[in-house]
Amino acid sequence: MTTLTHVIDARRCGVCRIAGAPPAVSSKILRLNIPAVRGKAELMDAFARTANLPAWFGHNWDALEESLLDLDAARGDGVLVLLPEITTLARRDADAWHTLLVLLGDVADEWERRGGLFVVLVPDDAPGVESLPRLAGD
Repeated sequence: MTTLTHVIDARRCGVCRIAGAPPAVSSKILRLNIPAVRGKAELMDAFARTANLPAWFGHNWDALEESLLDLDAARGDGVLVLLPEITTLARRDADAWHTLLVLLGDVADEWERRGGLFVVLVPDDAPGVESLPRLAGD
């Protein structure tokens, strides 16, 4: 089974599921640790705070996607988005959860196309993630 270290070393982007806490990664990788949220508004606020998004961030899906695509890659070796407590949102607002997964997958694809690194980790037990690649602990 693939590990997070292998994903980072290979510069593969994507949304993956992982059991337990993610391992430590290079301090040069921007870690966005998104806390537990109950709805779309809290999710947008959490991304805005954690990623230090610009003042023009519109707190909607299009603005989130654009902001994540525009993160300054020069700040480090890539972006690691951690969603350890996302099951609350996934259970309370399945539509927002599904939209977020698709959006993050699209962002990861674009980062990879540009030669960057954008990895998203979701809990192995989150609803609807069974088809995502599963990472083993390092």
